[in-house]
Amino acid sequence: MYEIQETVSWIEKQGNPFALLHCVLNYPTPDENANLGMIKGLKKIFPDKIIGYSDHTLPKDMKTLEVATLLGSLIIEKHFTHDKT
Repeated sequence: MYEIQETVSWIEKQGNPFALLHCVLNYPTPDENANLGMIKGLKKIFPDKIIGYSDHTLPKDMKTLEVATLLGSLIIEKHFTHDKT
């Protein structure tokens, strides 16, 4: 969290608009490892920032995106692979 706070401080000093997107870098990320609780943590620590979610889970029913939205994500980014060839 310290690195995020330090980065936010630096970006703010530059005057650039930004949003914070929670993301787990495993590709694909198992649903149970999405750590969606981090969205609420980011909203608590950065209440004046736009918080979102960058999703690497398999598309299946896309419940992770639904839960991320219910937790307050204002931006949803979905990663997927259409064709691995």
